[in-house]
Amino acid sequence: MHAAAAQPPFFLNTLNTIYLLSYNDEHQKLQDITLNMIEYFRNVFNSSSPTIPLGDELLQCRRYISIYQIRREQTIDFLTDVPESLMEYAVPPLSVLTFVENSLKHAVRNGVRLHISVSIRCVELAESGIGLQICLVDNGNGFPGPVLERLSAMRPPVEVTGGHVGLANLQNRLFYRYGMRASIRYANAADGGAHVTVTIPITF
Repeated sequence: MHAAAAQPPFFLNTLNTIYLLSYNDEHQKLQDITLNMIEYFRNVFNSSSPTIPLGDELLQCRRYISIYQIRREQTIDFLTDVPESLMEYAVPPLSVLTFVENSLKHAVRNGVRLHISVSIRCVELAESGIGLQICLVDNGNGFPGPVLERLSAMRPPVEVTGGHVGLANLQNRLFYRYGMRASIRYANAADGGAHVTVTIPITF
């Protein structure tokens, strides 16, 4: 089980939402959140593999966002630009979801509809071979200066303390699986919002 994806607050808050929806007889929302929760946690609790197909990782992101939207009564745009030919490539669990969770936690602004876009391509790696380059952008306020400096300075293995624990955990997992062939780059997009680029070697 990948514990980072089954955070107790997320689980308990979702159960509380289910209770409130049933109490208020909001049957369609109740069915939607229950189904997404079942499928989301079935995948979390049944997965012991160090990698999953990219398509499954993106599906988990959509389930997570669907649950979030019902809980918060907000609409989130999750846009993906990913060739179908890449959907079966293996990636570590949470390699995309970690950043989706981070956007939902830090990028939501009152009165502004959150957009999260994911673009994934094959790229040639400098040390030979090919990899997946995952680019994630949101339309929030971006990383505050000190946070961006701290994230950009992280070199694995990273001590997991303080804030942004999920990002540090992911960086460590990528390091222990791929060594320095994997990388995460943090930046703020020119027009605002956080911009993260993750590069993962493709293994067969």
